[in-house]
Amino acid sequence: MANLSRWLFCFLVSTAVVAAAGGREIYDGEEARREADRVLNLPGQPQVKFQHYSGYVKLGPQSGRALFYWFFEAEEDASQKPLVLWLNGEHARIITDECLFLYSVLDNV
Repeated sequence: MANLSRWLFCFLVSTAVVAAAGGREIYDGEEARREADRVLNLPGQPQVKFQHYSGYVKLGPQSGRALFYWFFEAEEDASQKPLVLWLNGEHARIITDECLFLYSVLDNV
């Protein structure tokens, strides 16, 4: 049962990443939320030629938990570049390993 739930989670994460990478409509307030997470500068660091964002993704209204993210856009042609999802922690490593395995298996079919 644990393996099934891991594979299901991997599938859902993969689906979310693919959906996020594709075109979609911008909803009311989305641009404002995106700009609120935009990092304009870092103390003691030079300006960069790309945009990056940092914030938290809430896991649900009742859980009171959130995941930290830091998103870096590509310097050139960002809409055509792949999206990389980095997860930290032991459980994230296991899930990431399984997702990479699943991706390599499906890529060779």
